[in-house]
Formats: sequence, structure tokens, C-alpha cells
Amino acid sequence: MERKPRLFDWYSGAADGRARYAIGRRGTNPLVVVGLNPSRADPWHSDTTLSKVAGFAQRMGHGGFVVFNLYPWRATCPDDLPTVADPRLLRRNTDCIARFLRGTPNPTVWAAWGDPIDKRPYLFSSLARIRLRLDRTGCRWIHLGPLTAKGHPRHPSRLAYASPARSFDVAAYLSAR
Repeated sequence: MERKPRLFDWYSGAADGRARYAIGRRGTNPLVVVGLNPSRADPWHSDTTLSKVAGFAQRMGHGGFVVFNLYPWRATCPDDLPTVADPRLLRRNTDCIARFLRGTPNPTVWAAWGDPIDKRPYLFSSLARIRLRLDRTGCRWIHLGPLTAKGHPRHPSRLAYASPARSFDVAAYLSAR
């Protein structure tokens, strides 16, 4: 059986397929995206979110992109995330992000998780851990479009390509929660 060509050349996931740590396309000055929960996309299959991220990255002048998540458990619906986080998955997730960003000077990090961050308390603590690791890189956080009514950065699938990028103060955001 012939396999489809790979759509994404950056990929890190659990051997059993239940967790995905990173997915993206290599290129200069990659846009770094932090979402909420991974979908079913894999190196050979895209989805709406990854298609939108690719479009935004290109329009913003990034040669590639990589998508990470606050929690790596694959669930197409945030309601399907576990009620209690697995600390090993959280550590692996944060370590994967840190490894990727070691060679990426001053990355642009797009906050893109939407209102479902409120569904599990551990998602905020995961964001705090990720932020601490990313602060070491000299990154610049952004969000696209207006914040939601609840004050969260919007998810990529909910945005028009004309949505402007704005600075995002992740420290203030976390302090307000």
C-alpha cells in the first residue's frame, strides 16, 4: 500500500498515538503556536486548525510553523480531556517545547487556546510551566483578533485571515486567573 506524502515534517507524539507534543512544517523563522488540545492530525493528515495556522504563518512572513498544546492528550473535543492531568505527559510536553525552542532565537509565540482553557484547572498551570520555559528564549507572545468575551486568546479556527496580531502579556493573563 502506498503511503500519502507527509504534510508535516515536524512531528512528535506518543508511540500509541494518544498524545501529540508537536506538529508543523520546517522553515525559517517558524511561528510557534500554543493551542489547547491536539486533534487527530498527524504527519499525513491535516485539519482545519493546522490549515489555518499554515495560512496565518505564511501571511505573517514565517517560513514554517510548529503547534504545541497546553496538554498533549489527543481529544477533538476539550470536554474529552482527562479531569486530572498526567504529570509525565505534562513534563514531556514542556520538555518537547523547550527542546524545539533551543535553536530558535527570539521566537514569536501565538497564544491560541480559546475559552476551553477554563474546562480544566491544570491547563492554566501547564501554561505557567510553558511560559517559564519560553521566557528563557526571549520570545514575543502575540494573539490574533480580539480576545474572547472571557478574556482568552482566540483559537485559530475561529479567526479570519484579516485578524490583526497584537502583543499578548501572558504574565498578566496568568496573574488575572
